[in-house]
Amino acid sequence: MDQKFSGVFAALLTPFDRNGRIMGNRLAELVDFLLAEGINGFYVCGASGECAAMTVPERMRVAEIVRNRVGSRIPLIAHVGAAGSVRNAITLARHAEKLGYDMISSLPSVNNPGKFPEVFRYYRKLAGSVSRPFLIYYKGLSFSDRQVAGFASVRNICGLKYTDFDLSRLQSLLLKAPAEWIAFSGPDELVLPALTVGTVGCIGCHQNAVPETYLEIYRNFQRGRLREAMRFQEQTARLVALSMKYRGYGGGIFVSKAILKSRGIDLGYCRPPYGKQLSPEPEKKLHAEIRKVFPGLA
Repeated sequence: MDQKFSGVFAALLTPFDRNGRIMGNRLAELVDFLLAEGINGFYVCGASGECAAMTVPERMRVAEIVRNRVGSRIPLIAHVGAAGSVRNAITLARHAEKLGYDMISSLPSVNNPGKFPEVFRYYRKLAGSVSRPFLIYYKGLSFSDRQVAGFASVRNICGLKYTDFDLSRLQSLLLKAPAEWIAFSGPDELVLPALTVGTVGCIGCHQNAVPETYLEIYRNFQRGRLREAMRFQEQTARLVALSMKYRGYGGGIFVSKAILKSRGIDLGYCRPPYGKQLSPEPEKKLHAEIRKVFPGLA
């Protein structure tokens, strides 16, 4: 499991035109760019892909475009959460399975996501609806280690995407989870620290814009070159801090699309509520700030 599902996975962005329509050709361009850079996998229709702003048919279309473009070159994880209902999530999961996606993942239940019985029932029903390995999306949860380890009793659940900042908690969870479980880190600015407590890789938004930076963190860590890994890790921390300045526009999604535009890949706009655009002068300032983090990039 951890051999196939490891390394740097991009939580794939979704290109929208000015009218909010998905631009399939631009999505294919993004996929090609990331494949050429050596990305290890894709996490499709996650929060970074603005999944909550898309309909079920639109999410199916995105999944199809990515599957057709990638073929079998790298693993694909389909995120099916934030779909409005368990029924919709199951529809998306079964569609992804039919397309040949390698793994399914989902945010917790939309109903009482902080309540363990509700979340457990949601994951049991959803993970059991398909035959693919299933990755829990650990975000905003405060369950005990025993409760989280209890998800191992659910058919197909094999680990978690840990989008939280408490790495001590992550290590504690992994020590109590089954040995075969895997964990990806979610926060883009904690990739290297998370690797030191047992993650197999990372899944995130900024990996779309500067995949080489995240790949250098992972490769250098694997080779024991921690000082070099730290140098790239510092870049990611500065990038995330920059994205926080623009959170009213879409944060990491907005800034990542701005960086990609400077690299020749125009992903258009963000959908509402992240539909605002910068006027010319603030946009120049943003690109100047990007150049400070990544000289020569923007």
